[in-house]
Amino acid sequence: MKKRIKTNRGVSAFIYNRGKFLLLREAGSDWWLLPGGRVEKGEFLLPALRREIFEETGLKKVRVIGPLNYWQGLHDGKPREGVTFMARYQGGNVRLSFEHDKYAWLSVSEIKNYKTSHAYKYFVMAEKLIKSKLVNRLINLHSNF
Repeated sequence: MKKRIKTNRGVSAFIYNRGKFLLLREAGSDWWLLPGGRVEKGEFLLPALRREIFEETGLKKVRVIGPLNYWQGLHDGKPREGVTFMARYQGGNVRLSFEHDKYAWLSVSEIKNYKTSHAYKYFVMAEKLIKSKLVNRLINLHSNF
């Protein structure tokens, strides 16, 4: 079996569906996270994002729209940097990995009541962008190529 070497880079996604975002509760804690994880050595960001979404949720049908923000910080006392993307749910059933014990589709107003890995303002920003006419035109243009 090939050993997977993780890097200090991470990816995650605001997955949006009908006015709600997908959040995963970290097993044994009260933290709610976006699907995502660490990039492996030699892996590009988008394939890493698709792999992490599939590993954590079982979802294959997710349309990545584009990056929302770049972040830096400490994780387990070590420096980490990453990109959080916007995405749209396209179908399928959520099947959680061992890392999570619950999932929920939550509206922006509901998210205020949860302890989340990303600041509330990013959920607001992601929803505005995902709903914007410009982003939807870009998605439609991109899907024609």
